[in-house]
Amino acid sequence: MDALLSSWTQRFRSASWGRFCRPLEELIERERDFFRGRGEEWLDAHIQTLRGQLSREAQPNLELMARALAMVSEISMRVIGRQPSNDDMLVAGGMLAGKVVAHGPDCDRGLSLCLAGAVAALGGAGVHVVSPREPRAASLYERFKAVFDRLGVSSSALVQKSSVEERRSTWRSEVVFAGVAALMDEFLKDKRSGHSEGGRASRLVSRITGGEEAVSDLRMRGLQLALLDDASGLLCDFATRPFIVRDKEATEEEQRARELACRLAAELKEGVDFRLNGPELLAELTPEGEARLDTIQGVVSGPLARPLSRRRLIEDAVVAQHLLQRDRHYGVEEGRIAFQLEGDLITGTEAAPDAKLLALLEVKEGLPPSQQAKVGVHGTLGRVLRRYLALGGSTPSAAGLVGEISREFEMPVVRMEKGRTAAQEDYVSLLSLEERKAWILDELSELSASGDGAWVLCATEASSAEVREWGAELGVEFSDWDVATADPRGLHLVTAQLGGETPFPAEGSVVGPPLVLILDCLDALHLERQLLDRLQPVKVKRGFSFDDELLGKLMNERVITSLRWVCAQAPITGRLIAKACLRFIYSRAEAARRRARRAYEKAEEEEHRQLAFTGPPST
Repeated sequence: MDALLSSWTQRFRSASWGRFCRPLEELIERERDFFRGRGEEWLDAHIQTLRGQLSREAQPNLELMARALAMVSEISMRVIGRQPSNDDMLVAGGMLAGKVVAHGPDCDRGLSLCLAGAVAALGGAGVHVVSPREPRAASLYERFKAVFDRLGVSSSALVQKSSVEERRSTWRSEVVFAGVAALMDEFLKDKRSGHSEGGRASRLVSRITGGEEAVSDLRMRGLQLALLDDASGLLCDFATRPFIVRDKEATEEEQRARELACRLAAELKEGVDFRLNGPELLAELTPEGEARLDTIQGVVSGPLARPLSRRRLIEDAVVAQHLLQRDRHYGVEEGRIAFQLEGDLITGTEAAPDAKLLALLEVKEGLPPSQQAKVGVHGTLGRVLRRYLALGGSTPSAAGLVGEISREFEMPVVRMEKGRTAAQEDYVSLLSLEERKAWILDELSELSASGDGAWVLCATEASSAEVREWGAELGVEFSDWDVATADPRGLHLVTAQLGGETPFPAEGSVVGPPLVLILDCLDALHLERQLLDRLQPVKVKRGFSFDDELLGKLMNERVITSLRWVCAQAPITGRLIAKACLRFIYSRAEAARRRARRAYEKAEEEEHRQLAFTGPPST
């Protein structure tokens, strides 16, 4: 019943999308002529006019949206020499209308994100363009920065490893390009900062009794609009993953304290400011040395602001500076400090290695800190996305995920991709790993002899390395695909993992061989469909082995043995059994993902319930 209801709901949404799409396309064509050939001064004045019109409308009508998209399209043509197609602009319009638009391979998804982000920013909304990976977010920012600058819209890319001040400056931009890991890291740190004054109940009591509530130094201000790049991957692959914040801010504060402590320790004099105990690796400050500490009191925060921790840190810094010697007590190997040990003790001492001393020695030697603290705060992307006032996204394919996205996120999924001829599909059952290897070698030998090319898809890096070695045995070499020198007769090996990089760009048609060999069961069915939509093969061959580790985890051993026996006795059934087993694996993977989503939601509800009365756990 749920599947039937979802199907009818989707048909209704597709029909409404058609009614939205056709008039928008006609209006865009008319508005393009309005901007074509206009002078730069006229465009500058109209940008300000359009900014005012968009900011007055909570939800711009079709005519205003079409005019804004056409103007940004003209700016794009003049600045970067790229004229958006009608499909690019319709995808942008769908995202601004709060939809997930499944587009065809010829759509420039990055340009659609630029159009939608620019129009929303001109209307005064803070826009976060979220990509599955940070390099993709950085490349989008570099590609379209000139367009945003020409429109007077500030833009930036969030770099996870940048300093705290740089990241705070990034969030002040009107359009922020962010990878999903960096976005979650910032959200969790803001969450921890927001709860630093206690739980919700204590803040409510403070408000009722007239107490002033502390304002946290948040960075992610204005969770207004998120535009999702490859929405199907973000909503279904990343939405249920737990993210744990890596507390870089605390590390940076501690690092500054260590650097100041080491500089001060280098100025202290033995016998006057401190006394050393070599065998036990201890230092004791004299009254004169303690007086020196008063010079920094009230100037710094963190570890050096508290008298006891300040004294201990300075004493450890004295040991690192004056007692421990390089090449005697420690050495530097591959950019890391390594203690010279005799058993469990540091050479020439009676003391065991200490993490605090290690960090101070890294400051002394000018090396990066060996570790960063982890804060026990968890969250999922789905929880973050539900906090935005508006969501929109695009995806190269939403096949198989329409109901899941609509049900879990209440986001209508609409299709734009043009129909294409279905590829011829073939399934091969392989009774053992040895038979699987023989099948792959036969396929590679046949391709090498005929001079034809193929895409070879593997599920893991280990499987890819194995296939590359087998190809080397035959003298078959896999070539790197390049957009400038794409050869349909080449052999290309691709590791097809969720969130992984592919040799071809994130959007656009892929020129390559007409044959695809899928050697493993990939991570998810929709990943396989997305890749096939991009590669547009004429024929797809899937090899399935009963010794596959994933099948052994999901299916009873007796059932596997029975299926293997049937295939051996009646090879004609091999194709049907291989197809059924692959569908079974994919369906179990989807079910596991749904269970994980429910488990994370329960964990988050329990966390909220505890925070309401007890505040956050101490870290």
